[in-house]
Amino acid sequence: IMYVNSGNIVIKVSPDENLKDAEVYNLTQGQFIFLKPNLYHQMIINKNETAFVYNVEFLPVDNNNEIIKNAQSIITVDFEKLFFDTKLNNFMKSEVGFIITTDTAQVGTTIKELIFAANQKKNTKEDYLSIILREMNLLIEISNCIINKKLGEISYIRKANSYIMDN
Repeated sequence: IMYVNSGNIVIKVSPDENLKDAEVYNLTQGQFIFLKPNLYHQMIINKNETAFVYNVEFLPVDNNNEIIKNAQSIITVDFEKLFFDTKLNNFMKSEVGFIITTDTAQVGTTIKELIFAANQKKNTKEDYLSIILREMNLLIEISNCIINKKLGEISYIRKANSYIMDN
């Protein structure tokens, strides 16, 4: 997931690792791209421009970690069902392999919270539970953007939410 918090970026997407015949997309503040695994892509920030982008990649967890095992014994999330039994199934079933949309929910706020939690020391079950819940919440917020492309598109609402989170 690449979320444009400010500025503009260009994304090239291709099934080919050399990005031959790549499709090119411009993303602006409040937009994000959600890519399936193993899809080749490149982010470009044009010369003399600045952009602030949140990037989240989901990787398999270390199942040998005792704290993670203990956290998963409290809450087990079937992420496959989450993807296929919600509006995210439209994304998962698509041949394109990605979706670009505007944040009409709370994706920006939620992605910031997830990144903050993931970058903290994780010594307890609660730390890992917090991350699991934030991952679920992020996917639900993305699903909400897919469901409703009208709500929240008013830029001042996004800016107010961002200001509240930052302050």
